[in-house]
Amino acid sequence: MKQQIDSARESIGRMVTFYTVEKSACPLCLSGNLYDPISDNSFNVFCPTCAGSYWINAAVGTEVLARVHWISDEGVTATPGGKYYLGDATVTVEKSNLDLAEQCQDDGGKVLVDGHSMQIIKIIPFGAFDITRYRVILKNMGERPE
Repeated sequence: MKQQIDSARESIGRMVTFYTVEKSACPLCLSGNLYDPISDNSFNVFCPTCAGSYWINAAVGTEVLARVHWISDEGVTATPGGKYYLGDATVTVEKSNLDLAEQCQDDGGKVLVDGHSMQIIKIIPFGAFDITRYRVILKNMGERPE
């Protein structure tokens, strides 16, 4: 049964990018070898990137195969240049991606769906007997695709 679900997901699914926040070293201080291990800060207190803390929050994108559903009648608008999507969406992901979705929601991160930046509103568990997938409710942040 799982193989059938996986093959269906691969045929109808699209790649969705979840952005989470991770602590990383400041590139300017790292290249100048300005790390002070005693204070866990930078030797350069005037660094324009990290302001002397040596650490910055960096967005890390993780691609996930998901089933995408646009809320308002698939929210597709056709134009002479092709079609683009409007409004809010839901994505259905595997159970293994729950931690990633929760971390993205907690960090206030964004989800990139069909070129739109979206914010996670809610995560709903789905499954007949066991929870096998999660529906992630997304709100469009107003940014249009490039």
